[in-house]
Amino acid sequence: MAAAIYGDASAAAPRPAHSGAIRLPPLHASGLTTLYDQTGMDSGIGLVSQNFEDDFDIYDDVIADDFVVPDDKRWKLREIEITGTYFDGIGPAASLNIAIHRNRNSLPGRMVAAYDGIETYGDQQGTFSVRLPKGLTLKSGRYWISVQATMDFIESGEWGWETASIATGIPAVFQNPGDGFATGCTSWAPVATCLPYGEGDMLFALRGRES
Repeated sequence: MAAAIYGDASAAAPRPAHSGAIRLPPLHASGLTTLYDQTGMDSGIGLVSQNFEDDFDIYDDVIADDFVVPDDKRWKLREIEITGTYFDGIGPAASLNIAIHRNRNSLPGRMVAAYDGIETYGDQQGTFSVRLPKGLTLKSGRYWISVQATMDFIESGEWGWETASIATGIPAVFQNPGDGFATGCTSWAPVATCLPYGEGDMLFALRGRES
C-alpha cells in the first residue's frame, strides 16, 4: 500500500509529515553552556526521521541539518536537545541514532561520530535531551547532525523532527533509500524538494563547553 502523504491519523502506512504538534521544553543538565541554539521559529510541523520495523523498511529515512563551530573555537559537545513530536501513535522511541558529519559540497560528508541506539532522557512527547558518552570534540568548521528515532510504526506510530519556519545556514536535507514515500529522494536532497511542508530547518540545540 502506498504511503499517505498527509492526512488522518488512521493511515495504514507511514506518512512523512505532521502538523499541529504540542511540544514541551527539553530537560538539560546543569553546568553546560549552550553552544548552538536553533530552537526558535517553530513551524508546528514535524518531518519523520525514523528507523522502522522490518515490515516497513522501505520507509526508513533520515534528516540532517548543519551547524557551524566558529573560527578559532573548539567545542566539547556533551548534550543534544532535539525538538520533536509523535504522530499516528504516542511513542515512545526505543532509542535514537545520531551522527555528526563533516560538510562536503553543502551536504553531509565524512562521518565524524556515530551514536547508534543511544538512550534518551526527559522524553517529553517526542522532545529529547541526549547525553553523549565521553563527549565529542569539534574543531572550527561546518558540520551536519542527523537524528533518527528507532520505533515500530504498528505499536508506537511515528516520530517527527520539528521544523523551523526559516532556514539558518544550509537548508536541512532528507534521504529515504527505499523510496517508500515515493519522493525520489533516495540520497541526500533538500527537505523542501522532498517532503510536503518541508521548509526551513530542524529544531535542535547543542550544549557543552567552548575553548
